[in-house]
Amino acid sequence: MLKNRICACLLVALLLAAMLPVSVAAAGALPSGDPAYKENTFVGVSPLGTTINLFDYWLTNQTDPDGGNPDNFEDKGINQGHALLFGSGMGDDDQPNYGDWNKWTKGKAPRTGIVDSQLDNGYPVLDLTISGTAIDDRKGNESLAYLFDPAIEHNGKAVYEDVQNLLQIDTDGYYSYNSHSNYAVFYEDTNSFLLYNHPGVRWGGAAGQNGQFFPFNAVDAESWNDIDRLYNSHMTSTHDSINHYFGVHMSTRFVQQNNGYIDEDKKKPIEYEFSGDDDVWVFIDGVLVADLGGIHDEASLSINFATGEIKINGESQKQTLGDLLNPGFNTLPDDTYHTLDFFYLERGNVDSNMSLKYNLVYVPESSIYKIDQDGNPLRDRDFELYKAELQEDGSYDAGKPLAKGTTDADGRIILLDENNDLLTIQELFDELNPEGLTNETTALILRETDSPDDGYRSSGDLELYFYQSQPDSPPFLLSKNHWQTGAHAVARLTATTGENIKHTDGEATFNPENHLMFAVVFKKVGKEWRPISGSPATGWTVAADDSWGSIQKANLYRFVLSSSGSYTAMIDELPGDVKKYVEAGGEDDSYRIRYYFSDQNDLEAIDESNTFEITSPMNRVAAVNLYVPNIR
Repeated sequence: MLKNRICACLLVALLLAAMLPVSVAAAGALPSGDPAYKENTFVGVSPLGTTINLFDYWLTNQTDPDGGNPDNFEDKGINQGHALLFGSGMGDDDQPNYGDWNKWTKGKAPRTGIVDSQLDNGYPVLDLTISGTAIDDRKGNESLAYLFDPAIEHNGKAVYEDVQNLLQIDTDGYYSYNSHSNYAVFYEDTNSFLLYNHPGVRWGGAAGQNGQFFPFNAVDAESWNDIDRLYNSHMTSTHDSINHYFGVHMSTRFVQQNNGYIDEDKKKPIEYEFSGDDDVWVFIDGVLVADLGGIHDEASLSINFATGEIKINGESQKQTLGDLLNPGFNTLPDDTYHTLDFFYLERGNVDSNMSLKYNLVYVPESSIYKIDQDGNPLRDRDFELYKAELQEDGSYDAGKPLAKGTTDADGRIILLDENNDLLTIQELFDELNPEGLTNETTALILRETDSPDDGYRSSGDLELYFYQSQPDSPPFLLSKNHWQTGAHAVARLTATTGENIKHTDGEATFNPENHLMFAVVFKKVGKEWRPISGSPATGWTVAADDSWGSIQKANLYRFVLSSSGSYTAMIDELPGDVKKYVEAGGEDDSYRIRYYFSDQNDLEAIDESNTFEITSPMNRVAAVNLYVPNIR
């Protein structure tokens, strides 16, 4: 092979050459006016159940060069008043003592213990002793919410919520991103990443790899048509134009199944892997399970959910997942839902590497959200959940306490039982064992314990009941007294294909990998099924007919490759009453979902000549988001 005939020095030269040049301006608008960039780019994916928030930090102004420290940098921008500093050379001998937690560790060893072992309201908390430092008048125990909470404004911070398309997915169902293979640029106008088919930016520190992660530096437009520029950049991570200071918070909801394996045959374990710099903290259910804090060279971690083993820089840690979250066992219990929070900071002003790979299994579940009158989430609201007790007058009142919960940044109520363990809707359903209860029998009382905001009244006790369309289907949690409380349910459905799909064009089957697939929601009008468009916020519109022109204008939900290796479509907001869907088996079947495939890659190009309805059955899992509004 050719690689066996290339000398080592030539290999090094090729690695140095295959770097994308980047422009001095931060990424803004996607360069859609110039088609040349498409030859070297591709679009990533956004996994179901994963939310990525991206943050840009600065010391003087957002677009100023940050190759060095400005005067009094410890009191500028994102640093002002805080003990955790962003800057260059803070551990050098000629610098004041800014605290060990702000010094480079001079290798890949992390500096553990910077943050507490538990999240506070969803965010890490510093755990520092800062006496005797140049910044000893600052708090060493403050929350890092000022860095990671999108709702907290700061004069040295920009927020980009729920950004899309950073990851890729392979045929084994692993989501991944690796800066050593693909440069990634964030574009604000699309709120998404664009991935390049080559790495970008050479390393400039004492040790590192070529291919750096600097999401706010766009690729130099002159390189798109100039192959010499494309493969011969001399840009390093120490260049003044590089935007160093930023952060990422990735939150993933997942289910532990099959004793920590993807498959029932237990051949493929569920895994989570990362390598990079600087600070990285991984929490599961609010508990710190991997600590790669500090300013360090490229470090690594891996978590095996089958064995519970946690490795940092290749070395097994003393505590397993079970030790931390499920005492007496090595790993997490089966059929339980969990949240993994990944916090990442680039603050050392040299190299920035990021490689991420995981195959966590997402399964939709019902959730409860607290919102304001405009539909915006309300955080830090306290709730209590009780078993409903029937009274003599036929009303229901709160009985046995079952859980308490506080809303997170998304407004979702995180329910915890008496042992502070996460409690899901499915677990509540199993615990109450509602055998013999009808689908209209009140099972739970949800009570908001906070005082109402000024100008609002309490919505009162919410009477909740379980709805289960079939004995083996997941339960929905619906509001019985929604007219009095305003609480309303919006259903979600995940449809998953098999490996070969049957359809109506006369052929037997096709492989989803090579075709466009999508789902459409229809409403029955007379004897016709007509497609629906819109949203709960803007209202739903039923088309005048069922023509292909009407289908094109409807909400089309595309199938994507999921972590299980199958293709999945997420219909996140189903119009109408979930009990009236054909798929729910209700008596009044007013709604249904149809599935299609096409040999076109563009949804706007679909028509009756190239698009066919899928006739093979789908594996469908439904859930409900229950929204509890403020009442004016």
